[in-house]
Parts: sequence; C-alpha cells; structure tokens
Amino acid sequence: YIFFSDKLIENPNDHLFATLSKYPFIYREALKTYQADLPMCFENLVVGNSKDGIWYDYGFYDDPQGPISKKQLSGKYVKEAAIFLKKYYNVQFDDNRVYKNLINKMIHHKGRGKKHVSDHFYVSIFSRMQDRLLLNEMEIMKELEQRFGLMVRIVQLEVLAFNEIIEIMSSTIVSIGLHGSALIYTMFMPSNSVLLELFPYAVPGENYTPYRTLAWLPDIDLNYKMWINHNATCNYSQVGSRKKIDNLTPEAFLNI
Repeated sequence: YIFFSDKLIENPNDHLFATLSKYPFIYREALKTYQADLPMCFENLVVGNSKDGIWYDYGFYDDPQGPISKKQLSGKYVKEAAIFLKKYYNVQFDDNRVYKNLINKMIHHKGRGKKHVSDHFYVSIFSRMQDRLLLNEMEIMKELEQRFGLMVRIVQLEVLAFNEIIEIMSSTIVSIGLHGSALIYTMFMPSNSVLLELFPYAVPGENYTPYRTLAWLPDIDLNYKMWINHNATCNYSQVGSRKKIDNLTPEAFLNI
C-alpha cells in the first residue's frame, strides 16, 4: 500500500505512484474515520523516496545549486526507472544498432530532399504555453526538418498524456527546449541522443545545470549543448512578470 500524509485526496501524479503498487492508495483524509485507540500495523514500511537516484541539489539550504557534492553520481537508477516506465506503458524502444544506422543517414542527408530519413525517429521541441515561449517555433520546426530529414514533434505537457510523452521521447534523437522541468523527460531518450537546452536573455546557463548534470551522468550518455540568448532585442518580457520585483528597493529594482 502507498499512504499519502498530505491533505490532498487526489494528486496529478497519482498515475506514477500507481506503477509501484496494485493496491488502492490510502489518504490521510480517509483515516479520520479510523478508530484512534487501535494500532495500525505495517509488515514493511518505507518512508519518503530513496536518495540513491538523485543527482542535483537546488540550493534551498546551505549548499549552492549544483551537482550533489561528495557523492559518486550515477545514472544507473535513472536509466532503470526509465526502462521500467517504458515497459509498464508498453512503449517500444530500439537497440543502438538501429540508432547508429539512422545517424549515418542524417549525416549524409545534409538538408537534401524532402523525404524523411526515418518515419520512426524524431526531433522534438518542448513547447510551453504560459511563459518562456519560442515565438518563431514554426520557423524552427521547418529548419530542423529540412536539416535533419526527420519529422519534428511538438511536446506540450498540457496537451499530451504522460505515456504519450514517454513514447515520443523514446524515439527522439534530438530534443530542444527552454530551461525548465519538462526537460526531465529527456531521461527517456536513446543513449547518444542530443539535448539542446535554451536559456532566455540574462539567465546564465552555467548557474542552472540540473539537465546538463543529468545528461552527463554515467549510463545516461546524452550529448548536451547549451544556447543562451545574448541579444536583448530578441527577448520579450512576459506580461505581468514585472510585478514579482515591484516590491524591491529602487536600487535593487534598477540593478535587475
């Protein structure tokens, strides 16, 4: 059984926990009817999540943001989790021989012809709907399709189901997206694929490296590239975002 101690009765990520147990969830709310003077016994109990598979510290406490210090980082558990979820959702994935053959076709394609070099593998763009938008997304799609000879898929977390995203990423050999939590789905990409992480203007990519760290973990084997927008004229601030810094002192406001 899985017991949730928070107040929520349903969680958007319940479907992930459902992969770990065949029994119904137990929520704290349901225990209000439980007789308080009776003990509740568990044959085995695991509290919280295992720390074996984590690789990054977001710096909320004493340590600065970055790869976890004094720990031998490995992608073994991340890769095992990815394979487990692929099998659970019946997602097919190919061996490296198919992938290497495709790479050779892409190299020799060089933007020539309209025919795709593969109908199974993709270039994928993580598309956001609220902020950090790619305003020339369609132009980028056309250029990528012509250059690599592959279909370009748009991945929107608000539109696609979890298993649909896993299926797309399992066949994605080049993924592109703005810095953000959606890039965790690159853990499902084939080994030796490429992740291009984009950073908006005035956001130093070297300071925020959870996905670069993930890509470089042993057993993950992704080729990581970073692109930072250094051109202020190609940046458009989100409407209403300024409200978040209006309460600062005039000096701090101007500095930002």
